[in-house]
Amino acid sequence: MPYGDQRQGLLRRVELEQKILQSNRFSIYAQAVYCVNRMLREANVGISEQAYRSISENINAVAEGRLFETSASLSEARVFSRDTVSAIKAGDYKSAAITASGVVVNALGGPLFFGNYDRNKLTDIERHLYDSFHF
Repeated sequence: MPYGDQRQGLLRRVELEQKILQSNRFSIYAQAVYCVNRMLREANVGISEQAYRSISENINAVAEGRLFETSASLSEARVFSRDTVSAIKAGDYKSAAITASGVVVNALGGPLFFGNYDRNKLTDIERHLYDSFHF
């Protein structure tokens, strides 16, 4: 099971929630993570150690401007892909289904949802170049 001990997976969710609430920098990415994390915690769905570490690092990197929100979401998709494979190998198909849905949400929804926020962070010339390739 990618979460190891389910109790530990739920404790990591609580820690992630507290980390977001204690952050003094706003990001749409952190707010989205907070909502999904809380929903999954209330449904008693844990989180793996590697996913917890990756999301925590992404929250800091986005808040500090070192990572775009779309990139953070795609990074999550990669980590959840690993968790899905681990769960399948362990025969834990329920966890595999949950993490696979995380892959889809982050790989497809992340770029669609966060793309405009990332575009607005670009300088004028960067935005012009971005727009010339995307319109």
